[in-house]
Amino acid sequence: KKYMQEGWSLQRLQREIRPWDELLVRGNGEVSTRRAAFCDQLNVELARLPTELSYDALEVRHRPSLTGSEAAQQLAARLETDWRRGHTTLGPHRDGLDMLAEGRPLATHGSSGQQRYSMLVLKTAKLEMARNAGVAPLFLMDDVDSDLHLERTVRAVRYLAGRAQVVVTTPREETALELAHDGHL
Repeated sequence: KKYMQEGWSLQRLQREIRPWDELLVRGNGEVSTRRAAFCDQLNVELARLPTELSYDALEVRHRPSLTGSEAAQQLAARLETDWRRGHTTLGPHRDGLDMLAEGRPLATHGSSGQQRYSMLVLKTAKLEMARNAGVAPLFLMDDVDSDLHLERTVRAVRYLAGRAQVVVTTPREETALELAHDGHL
């Protein structure tokens, strides 16, 4: 945006930005590799979780916005659009994370309850990764039972309470009483 306001031409911007794009492409490969490896680790932990905790086969995939050897060409092709918008639309800061249940994207095929519970299960897998790394995790979640069935909520919190310090909130008295009954609140 600054360059547009200063009256730079697109050609000048192309010349000035080329070295930065080269650095971005090199760094993007490393970032993408690490993010994909992290997703692989998460998927291992998701597969290890007890079946009663997860009702769907969950999988996490890294979705890079720049890909492989075409990354430099992708950046160059988007430069004019980015220049007009005033920000870069490709790069590691624009990568995504897709969650799939039974091979289908949760964002488009999951109910709000499935999406919320799957995030709880994903956080549980991340918690297990932290425990495996020797970190004593703390699990915080506000409105833990939003869009969730009581049975699933209680089962997940009980599982977590055996592995980490857990702090959750709920507006539902039924959930609070059930968790308090066995000392998990």
